[in-house]
Amino acid sequence: MKYLILIQIGLAGGLLLGSTSSWAQQMDLDRVVPPLESNPRTLEDYLVQQAWSNNGQRRELEGEVVVLEAEADLVDRSWLDQIGTNLNFSSQSQEFAFVGNSYTGPGFNVGLSLNLGGFVNQKGRSRVADAKTEVARTRIDQEKPSIRGEVELTLEAVETTRELLRIRRRAEVDAETNYTLVQSLYEQGKAQFEDLAQASEVFFQAVSATALAKSNQTRATIELQTITGLTAQQIEDARRKYAVK
Repeated sequence: MKYLILIQIGLAGGLLLGSTSSWAQQMDLDRVVPPLESNPRTLEDYLVQQAWSNNGQRRELEGEVVVLEAEADLVDRSWLDQIGTNLNFSSQSQEFAFVGNSYTGPGFNVGLSLNLGGFVNQKGRSRVADAKTEVARTRIDQEKPSIRGEVELTLEAVETTRELLRIRRRAEVDAETNYTLVQSLYEQGKAQFEDLAQASEVFFQAVSATALAKSNQTRATIELQTITGLTAQQIEDARRKYAVK
């Protein structure tokens, strides 16, 4: 039964290694997340790279890989544990005929034992350990598309809210200009109070819309800061840098 279980685990590990390897081959992960030592080509790539560098989940998974690699190394060398030695001291009596007396002196026995079952199962244990390590590495790779998607969606939200804020500010300026004009006409007796009230309402609605747009833009920026680990100023500096490119 033990051998059957090990064979099943080995087959499962082989299938898993094959599937994860195939998955990795289908996706160029260096394009999904630029390597940390590379120079990103676009703002999106730069922000994704920074998000990956500061990602706590990545660090946790990489730590898990280190542990599993160490465990796999121990498994590879565990064949030494299947060899046992023993040393027994004993007392042996020797009688010399020409003296007629007996002489008692120290003696010892050396023994060597081998655990054949351990040797047979060694390969299976190694394959299981390697499979676990590969799974942990694949989990790291699977985080990369998620990180990129999160960064790009948040960056899109930042860009959208920035544009909406610009529109709202222009609308507010126009509403304020119209309100000021109607107020002046009203003071000159050339406009009705209803005109002034309507202009005032439009102006204050524009002010409220601008405040809401600014809040949304701030929230989106904070979210991008949280993901990338960068400050708002660093993000703005990167935006200008890549805009020049």
